[in-house]
Amino acid sequence: MVSLDTMQSWKIQTTGHGARTLLNSILKADFLVGLICLREVTALLHPVSLSLQRENVDLLQALTDIEDLITVLKQWRTEAEQEFSRLFVR
Repeated sequence: MVSLDTMQSWKIQTTGHGARTLLNSILKADFLVGLICLREVTALLHPVSLSLQRENVDLLQALTDIEDLITVLKQWRTEAEQEFSRLFVR
């Protein structure tokens, strides 16, 4: 953010404008909420991704991991209000 703040004052008009626009966007609440949600989802995806990239991947275990992931995501969707509360209590 410090770099974007510095770039806002650059004399190259497109760079200054672009930096200002990006800085304004990332400081908005909806961007920050999206970022927090993305962090949670990628935390779930990461172990499954690593499992699928192993050289000797156990396909049955990978399938189980994916099904578990889908179950958690569906639960988050049906209990969205509680999940958002959990995210923002941290």
